[in-house]
Amino acid sequence: MLKLTKAEVLNNVQIAPNIYDMWLKSPEITKNAKAGQFINVYIDKGEHILPRPISICEIYGDNLRIVYHIVGGGTEYISSKTEGDTIKISGPVGNGFNPGKEKKVALIGGGIGLPPLLELAKVLKSTATDIKVFAGFRNKEVVILQENFINLGIEYYISTDDGSLAYHGNAVDCFKITNFSPDIIYACGPTVMLKAVAKLGIPSKLSLEERMACGFGACVGCAVKVKEENAQGWAYKKVCQNGPVFLGDEVIFDE
Repeated sequence: MLKLTKAEVLNNVQIAPNIYDMWLKSPEITKNAKAGQFINVYIDKGEHILPRPISICEIYGDNLRIVYHIVGGGTEYISSKTEGDTIKISGPVGNGFNPGKEKKVALIGGGIGLPPLLELAKVLKSTATDIKVFAGFRNKEVVILQENFINLGIEYYISTDDGSLAYHGNAVDCFKITNFSPDIIYACGPTVMLKAVAKLGIPSKLSLEERMACGFGACVGCAVKVKEENAQGWAYKKVCQNGPVFLGDEVIFDE
């Protein structure tokens, strides 16, 4: 089991409706953390026994950043934390993006799936020559991290489901109309979006968003079906332990 550590809250601000941006000081975590991994955040409050897995958005020295969406009592409690508070976390957890030396790269993020792509973009800046981000949101009110990517000198394409800002549609369709031909796609977001990315026929690495229970491999609450060289041709793997990042052509997206 991962060791628990207490992290100091450096700030915790709302950046969009029900979306918060938190910086934590945790040298125990950051010294080993990589783009695409996540941390478990513990609530220790009433009925909220299980940790909340939240992707790492940025790593900066002893500090790490998470951007999360309030979806229930647990994340609502996390949003109440203020500067100087402490919170229990464990990590880093999971298999990250582990980028190669690809020169042309597309990053496709859907909603709250966009944050883990920011640290990846920082890493890719040292090797890739052409990086484009395709970010999809429900509407203009929940657009996040645009300035962060632009400050890195990366082209940032926005799509909104309702057409309230930029391209009217989803991030994958927005990617298609640009005719960009990347060497690889890194993506994180809803399953329907990741399935569409996998169908593009371009090498890809997908960070799966599955509901987790324990968050460190003890249960099978986050199991997904992947291709395997065995009698049945597939096997279940745990997103928290074997993922969250998988190759796009190994995941079996059931109809």
